[in-house]
Amino acid sequence: MTSHDVIVVGAGLAGLGAARVLMDAGLSVVVIDKGRGIGGRCATRRLTVEGHALRIDHGAPCFTIRDPAFREALSPLLDAGVVRPWVDGLVTAVEGRFEVAPAVFTEPRYVHREGNAAIARHLADGLDIILETAVTALERDGNSWRVTAEALEATWRSPELDPDDPGSAKWVKESARVLVTCPLPQTRALVPADVPLPEETYDVVWAVMAVYRPGASPSSVPPDAFRFEHESLLDRAYRDSSKRDTTPFETWVFHARADWSAANFDADRVAIARDVLAAASRALGADFEAAPLVVQAHRWRYARP
Repeated sequence: MTSHDVIVVGAGLAGLGAARVLMDAGLSVVVIDKGRGIGGRCATRRLTVEGHALRIDHGAPCFTIRDPAFREALSPLLDAGVVRPWVDGLVTAVEGRFEVAPAVFTEPRYVHREGNAAIARHLADGLDIILETAVTALERDGNSWRVTAEALEATWRSPELDPDDPGSAKWVKESARVLVTCPLPQTRALVPADVPLPEETYDVVWAVMAVYRPGASPSSVPPDAFRFEHESLLDRAYRDSSKRDTTPFETWVFHARADWSAANFDADRVAIARDVLAAASRALGADFEAAPLVVQAHRWRYARP
């Protein structure tokens, strides 16, 4: 058993940001996440198309910087110009027209030119992070907490684990405090029943990524970031390639509406991508279905509360 001042469950931006604050205050901190990578919903998909490496932000496509502490945390990236303003806000697409969006959508949106997952890597620098490891129980032990976790099978290549002994993948850590940053339904399954939690539900969102050759029909769509109004399927659309300094292809990300995504929760990914691109073609008057080089769909189960 090893002991820490704080164990942070979840290596998304909330967990990484909090862990940095705690570590900078001199505390012993370890971050645990069941995923293969850090960043959570601030995710960037890496693809190779015709020998070219592409990055597509299929999670959070852009972000605002409203909070002074968040701006301070990003100041090295802002000063270096790698985090920069992308668009002045989201345009509204209504029945094939583009209109000025309501005021809540008109503040600047920022991006990282190498993909927004790079923000997570910036926050994670110097942190003690354990990946591919699922926390299975949190228990009070006097004035401290016992955190039981299990390394997922993919991590058994680690020299500390014995692939012939599944029991070696399970371990316990002790800490004075535990900070749980995963979505609340997952948190509820971990923490004791007497710990109060808000009763929050979450939107499900299907995200569809598509890659096209330059000059294909989607190039005729003028805005780079917009929201849909009066569409039964589509919620947002982003020309992801416009964020990059150089890219040989045009890349798009579409987010489906939460109600449609929930109704199609278990649908086949190929069918989801087909329906989303067909809806984009109808709504925008450009052929998003014609000869995309790559199409992928990703379901965000806990997209937003």
